[in-house]
Amino acid sequence: MGAVILADNGEYRDWRAIAAIHQKTLTAKAIATLQTYLKVRLPWALPQIFVGFKVAVPLAVIGAVVAENNNPNRGLGSVIVVSMQSLDTPLAFASLLLLAVMSVGLYYLIEGVERVVLPWSRAISAELR
Repeated sequence: MGAVILADNGEYRDWRAIAAIHQKTLTAKAIATLQTYLKVRLPWALPQIFVGFKVAVPLAVIGAVVAENNNPNRGLGSVIVVSMQSLDTPLAFASLLLLAVMSVGLYYLIEGVERVVLPWSRAISAELR
């Protein structure tokens, strides 16, 4: 649930941040609400949506491990619980390493999708620096 809230927070903030001139222009030209969202609001909000995803993915992995610790039937969280009960420390650390690699891999997967979907975002960010 926390991952969804983080992803939605940036989207809402950027939708509210659209310049007033764009809104006035679209209102003056009587553009439909759906076209306003697709042509103006969504492109402005996409960078923040991806920021929310990048923050939410590692937190979702942590949440899954915590949930698996409470009910250790399967998954890497249960492997950590079982390995700690049997004093198999290398297996526990291997599970933690695998979780870390999975989190970083998912983060960079979202980063790659962002580069494909938003090629203009990096150019604008470079200009602002």
